[in-house]
Amino acid sequence: MNMTMLINPEKKVDAILKNTTIAGLFCLVATVPFSVSFAEIGLGIALFAWLGRVFFTGQVKIKRSVITIPLLVFIGAAVISSLCAEYPFESLYENRFLLLSVIVFIVPSTLDKKLFSQLVSVWAIAVIIAGAFGVIQMFTGIDIVHYRRLAAISVSESLQLFQAHGTFDLHLTYGGSLALASLFLGGALLSGFSRKQRILLLCAGIIGSCGVIASFSRSAWLGFLAGFTALGFLTDKRFRFIIIVILIIVLLLFALIVPLRDHINTVFQEARSGERQYIWRGAMGMIRDNPICGIGSAHHIKNYWNYFTQARRSDPTTAFFKIVAGLNGDTEYVKYIRITTDLNNDYLRLFHHPHNDFLNSWLIGGILGFISYVWLLTAFIWKGIQLFSISVKSKNTAIRKQSFFLISGVSAIIAHCIMSLGQCYFIDDENALAIWLVIGMTVYCMQSCAPYTEKAIKSV
Repeated sequence: MNMTMLINPEKKVDAILKNTTIAGLFCLVATVPFSVSFAEIGLGIALFAWLGRVFFTGQVKIKRSVITIPLLVFIGAAVISSLCAEYPFESLYENRFLLLSVIVFIVPSTLDKKLFSQLVSVWAIAVIIAGAFGVIQMFTGIDIVHYRRLAAISVSESLQLFQAHGTFDLHLTYGGSLALASLFLGGALLSGFSRKQRILLLCAGIIGSCGVIASFSRSAWLGFLAGFTALGFLTDKRFRFIIIVILIIVLLLFALIVPLRDHINTVFQEARSGERQYIWRGAMGMIRDNPICGIGSAHHIKNYWNYFTQARRSDPTTAFFKIVAGLNGDTEYVKYIRITTDLNNDYLRLFHHPHNDFLNSWLIGGILGFISYVWLLTAFIWKGIQLFSISVKSKNTAIRKQSFFLISGVSAIIAHCIMSLGQCYFIDDENALAIWLVIGMTVYCMQSCAPYTEKAIKSV
């Protein structure tokens, strides 16, 4: 083996690049529940090494998956929309979140069965630590990472809990990231892993779920419940009864504990009369006036003032009035807000996007962006269910057990679909990393199971 490498330096270079790619992926999965910066550093290392293998050594062949075409169409639509936007360079720069989608190409073309198992275990350990950290925050209210006191939630007269942020800036991104990871990892308990690894997955699912609860993120709660329900009804009849019992217990807790019930009710109150309602109306107005190309990334806050109703503009109780007046003392100032400067203000984040990924896909990519975004999600979910229904009946034990990762990945993306109705997780790096990681690892399982499925499944 060593003599071969000495004789053929190309193979030696490829081995170095492959190991570097793998090291980058391990850095990514180990830090994705904690730090966007470190996770993106890991992804960057993996990307450069992987590109070296693709273009220089030629040892990597990119396989087309079920999401390849809709993903490329979405990226193309976003670029075209940016070029047509008022500030094209600013919009193109804001589209950098799309670079994270390279995960769905790197992961399937790099992993083998052993590496996949190791990556899953590392991710599970990271989720356990992140979930436990959030639970501690929920009871103490202390964020030792950012040196701040967390927002209090009164559960009863004698019990006060706090919104856990983990190591993230916001409880929303913390809850969303853990919800995706917990469903993907905890949902694969029937996989062909060893007993120790399955115990690790079980712990990741339970402790990660506790972290989701500790975040007090309503969108994460609702998405997790939807994904958890889908996981039970799509896997095995034995699990349906268990999941129904768990759901009944959860619903009873929310019904009996008034503050928790009120916390969930605010979702529907905001949808009817809260600030998000006006943000959604504004986004639909922008879509109505720019149906073909949208408005481009980074332009929602620039255009929002024009779609803000006159009554809401002059109402000093609205968050938008307070923010803009507080920044400049002049509500007209919003017309000249620059993303690169004033968006660093924490309060302006509320108006950076429409708080709905489906609306946002139309805004940043036009009608083609919306169609390709829905196409990507539905194609992934449909193919995952289709392959699972065939692979789970396979006589090959390894394929049959690995197929449970298909359905856990599907349940995580179903959770994302529900969560993204009230928040833009798709463009948020903390959650986008977890989304693409789930999709990438699931696509690897799809391609592993494909050769053992019926001939009707032509490609994945």
